[in-house]
Amino acid sequence: MSAAHLWYWDGAYYTEGAAVLSLDNRAFRYGDALFESIRVVQGRPCFLEAHLARLRHGSERLGLRHQEDLYALVAQLLHRSGTTSGRLRMCLTRKSGGLYAPQQQMGIVGAEISPVEPSTYPTWQHGLKVGRLANHRVGDTILNGLKSANALTYVMAGKACRELGWDEGLLTNHRGEIVEGYSSNLWVWKDGQLSTPSLQYGGVAGVIRQLLLESRYGWPLPVQARAIHPDELSTADEIWLTNAIQGIRWVADYEGRELTGQKAVEMQEKLREMALSSAKDLPGSWP
Repeated sequence: MSAAHLWYWDGAYYTEGAAVLSLDNRAFRYGDALFESIRVVQGRPCFLEAHLARLRHGSERLGLRHQEDLYALVAQLLHRSGTTSGRLRMCLTRKSGGLYAPQQQMGIVGAEISPVEPSTYPTWQHGLKVGRLANHRVGDTILNGLKSANALTYVMAGKACRELGWDEGLLTNHRGEIVEGYSSNLWVWKDGQLSTPSLQYGGVAGVIRQLLLESRYGWPLPVQARAIHPDELSTADEIWLTNAIQGIRWVADYEGRELTGQKAVEMQEKLREMALSSAKDLPGSWP
């Protein structure tokens, strides 16, 4: 089977539009699932080790088990689809049964691959229009750091941004500190130091975020995770937003304040190099 947009679910492959999920699916009913969005460049997944490590960590926290060989699954999905540049979304959900309290801990793995252009992290010529969503908060909960399917907070934040004409919106915690964007991690570049919010009081542990904090693949800038207060954004040299699909985006307009993204553009080039390096580091048996 070959298709530009291909799905995998519990051992079988499907083309786009096929009926796959049943109404008792726990991801559908309760958001009882984890997922990963992985960038595919030159037919290979970028930062796959980091994505699978996050999925493994999340599944341990949720008490989810599975029996899939995820490396083999990713390789087979890319081979069957023929996708060279795309988004690979993997999902792990608990098998059906029970109401809020599940009846079992065994999981089902799903995945889908769809084309994405351009073929790698682009040089963003235009920055984003961003604001703070004062009424949209993320909390200090048992889900801290997880990339879960329980995403209604982010859905409502995205809806609010669309209505306001913003490209992205920043969420705060109960202390009033900036935590993240609704689809990204936040970075503040100030006086040669790069900072990102700590996850102590909420937020998603983004893969790009983690790689930069660990200075993986030769990332050259000093990075720290700490509390970031809203007033810091009014004096930042640059404000960045990152995710695994788009890389580093820069903010041109933060609540009416104009900014530039010279350093962000420079570091996007470095991130492209890192992504290609991570893809080349895959096992030799990779197709």
